Amino acid sequence: PRASVERIAVRSARVTLRGMEPISVSADAQFGNDGGVIKATVKLSDGTLAVDIVPNGTNAALSVRGSRFTSPVGPAYVFDNLDLTATVTTTQLSDIKAEGTIMGGKFKADGQARYGSGITVDGRFIVENINIEPLLGLFIGGVSITGAADLQGAFALRADSIPNLFSQDRVEFRFSGSRGTINNVDLIRAAQSAARDGVRGGRTRFNTISGTVSVAGNRASFQQVRIDSDSMNAAGSFDVLPKGELSGRMNIQVGPKGRPVAAGSVGVFGDVRNPVLK
Repeated sequence: PRASVERIAVRSARVTLRGMEPISVSADAQFGNDGGVIKATVKLSDGTLAVDIVPNGTNAALSVRGSRFTSPVGPAYVFDNLDLTATVTTTQLSDIKAEGTIMGGKFKADGQARYGSGITVDGRFIVENINIEPLLGLFIGGVSITGAADLQGAFALRADSIPNLFSQDRVEFRFSGSRGTINNVDLIRAAQSAARDGVRGGRTRFNTISGTVSVAGNRASFQQVRIDSDSMNAAGSFDVLPKGELSGRMNIQVGPKGRPVAAGSVGVFGDVRNPVLK
């Protein structure tokens, strides 16, 4: 007699992929009368991510839901909440749309991914009211800065395999933040001081901060940076090199806007854990 399979369920399967920590998943697949899959669901055993796949001809609809989910590849982003949809084919993910919360802020993103002989991922994103310190920590670890910011930008990833996907990443975005403190940097003292060895330590409070960031691999470039407070305003740019070295220049005016009492142009040296302004 002929038998048909209506459902296959897998519990606590251990999955290991090159370049990733092993993960534990459960899966559930439902089959139609013709033997084809009509719906498949994959969940991480810790409950942080669930994926539904519904075939539709040669394509499939993908729906992802996450809570306190940390990506197993690339930077350790923790998505407090994640909702993502896309259309899946044998060669690409198209019409990717994602939204949720991360680092205290709300985000929306869209893009596409292609895979086959290589992997390419492109897209754009908007983030509102994100915590600045953990955000910058993704690009320049060791910086201590408080405040919240809004971001808007684009990303592009290129690699020959998933483990290498973030080794050639490129991210560009514009940010604007408000009411915070940059620790271990004193722009006012740097503008007023003629110390031969430069100025180290201190803090800079700001009302607003803004600029553009371009990250390519393990190098970050901060351009058109503006920092304003009631008693100071500064503008300039600097780069963070692969080992955390700093290189750049800031122009600083001390005093109310339009009535500076001191001004100076200082170089940005040292590294992100021990900046030197001179």
